[in-house]
Amino acid sequence: MTKVGLITEDIRRTPIPLTYDGSIEVLGTVRSGAHLQVAGDVSIYGNVEDAIIEAKGGVIIDGGFLGAGHGRIECEGCFRCRFIQNQRVIAKGNVEVERSAVSSTIFSSGSVVVRGAMVGGEVHAFAGIETGMVGSKRPVMTRIETGLDPVVALRIEELESEAMALTKKRLGLLKNLRVLCDGGSEPKRIERATDLEAAADAIHGDVIAIGESIIRLRQEAKLNRNSMIIVSGCFYPPVELSVCFAQVCIDDEMTGVRFSLKGDQIICEPLTGGQRDDRE
Repeated sequence: MTKVGLITEDIRRTPIPLTYDGSIEVLGTVRSGAHLQVAGDVSIYGNVEDAIIEAKGGVIIDGGFLGAGHGRIECEGCFRCRFIQNQRVIAKGNVEVERSAVSSTIFSSGSVVVRGAMVGGEVHAFAGIETGMVGSKRPVMTRIETGLDPVVALRIEELESEAMALTKKRLGLLKNLRVLCDGGSEPKRIERATDLEAAADAIHGDVIAIGESIIRLRQEAKLNRNSMIIVSGCFYPPVELSVCFAQVCIDDEMTGVRFSLKGDQIICEPLTGGQRDDRE
């Protein structure tokens, strides 16, 4: 029989992670700065605010997962909550959001269903994505990706961020190099310029290696070519949309559409009246 611990008050910031050997139920809110490591399922009857939760089972939040973008939930089961705002979720199971996902990042090895609106942020799901609305009347970029193993998608995202940081650093070195070269030809300047040029070249090599790793990951990735993105209500641009590495940027407002893969191209089809009624 699975051991279930009951916590009847809020969980606050802790200097070290709180660990639980089993499942837990929290009757309060998990406050900002808290860090939970749970061997089973997690059920929270309040909100989660900028906290970190790592669970071997699933995570259910009766309220929302919100804050300033410092929170993260990772679980090996399914994840469910009322809403997500400015946070990060990584789930091996399905993700279900009752109301909205705003400016958040979601990775799921299953499917993602946001019954309300998906506004800004990124959503990655292997099995498919369904939502009532994408974007808003006030333009905000939303990125949606399906059909790709989310573990690979997460690694690609990390590598792209690393390459961007290195490129920014290299540009700074090249700027300093130009200043040195324009300032004269003293031996110390020449020596410093040589060092800067070597450092910039080394960073350029690292960026190329990262790019090769990204290409290799894309070639070896597990794909689900039957996955779809379904939007039963309004679809507001701009939206970057991907299905199994095929990509398209949507700049037109639409209502009731389904995106799927045909060959190597993403196709957009209107939902029938029956399909819309089923989701409503």
